[in-house]
Parts: sequence; structure tokens; C-alpha cells
Amino acid sequence: MKKSRKKSNKSNCPRRWRMNRQRRLQAAPAWISTYVGKDIARGYQRWFHTDRVCALVELKACGVPIPEDQIKIARQDQKRLQEERARSRRAKRKSAQQPLEGFVDQVEQTDYLAYIAGYTSWGIPYGITWEEYGYETEDFYDTEPPEPPYEDTGEDLIEALHDMFPEP
Repeated sequence: MKKSRKKSNKSNCPRRWRMNRQRRLQAAPAWISTYVGKDIARGYQRWFHTDRVCALVELKACGVPIPEDQIKIARQDQKRLQEERARSRRAKRKSAQQPLEGFVDQVEQTDYLAYIAGYTSWGIPYGITWEEYGYETEDFYDTEPPEPPYEDTGEDLIEALHDMFPEP
């Protein structure tokens, strides 16, 4: 009998991405001493997976010389980006609520069906009939079907079948 293993609760993302501010401020001095890039704020932002404002504020708290105007500009950019995203979400939601224009031109119809919902596997259309749709014309119901030109009793068919399949 096999022993069942305990399910691992290990996260797939690096621990440094899951750190809160207090933990990042503890780990930041070691990271700053090993950083060799040009833009330390950008590197901090990518390494610890934070936004630009958070990276600048935390680096300033660690003793890195960051000008106040740079933090102010980053806050303005962040606010502008949030407003753009909110505007985009509202526009997307509004366009989803509006009825489709020109949809009536794309609806398939036949003489019998007012709206074709789809087709069966054999290619037969199904959907809403004109009667179900509520379109009724008086002249359609007033007209009688034409009379057949002769009386069909079916004797010709029976005779043809007897000719095709003679009795033994």
C-alpha cells in the first residue's frame, strides 16, 4: 500500500515578491550593496515586484538619495495611469451594454423562419417562425391552396408497385 504524500503548499512565485514592506526594508540593504545597474529604483521595482512610488519611498527610507520631485512625479504618473485604466474599464462596460448596431442586417431569415438560430447536423435550419414572432398578414390566411388538376386516389402508385414487385 502506497503512502500518500502531503500536498505541498509552496508558492510558485519568488519569496521576495511576497514580502511586505517591513520585510523588504530588512532585505533592501543587502540587495542595494549588490546592485550594479544604472536606475536603482527600476531595479528595486523589478526585484521586489513593487510599483514605482513604493520603490522610491522604500529606497529613500533605506538611505538612498532620492529627490522629492521624483517621488511627486511618480505619484502623478501613477494617478494618471489609474484614471486611464478606470476610464478604459468604464468605456468597455458601456460598449458591452449598448445594443449591437447593424445587427438586424445580419439576421438570417427564410419564408418560414423569421430568425434562424442555427442548423441541425443535416443542415436543416431551426429558429423562430413568423407566427411565433408575431408577424401575421390577413391575405396569407385568407387565400386557399389551389385545387389539384386531377383527383389522385393512389391507384396509379399501387399499380406501379405491383409492376415493380410481382407476387410469386
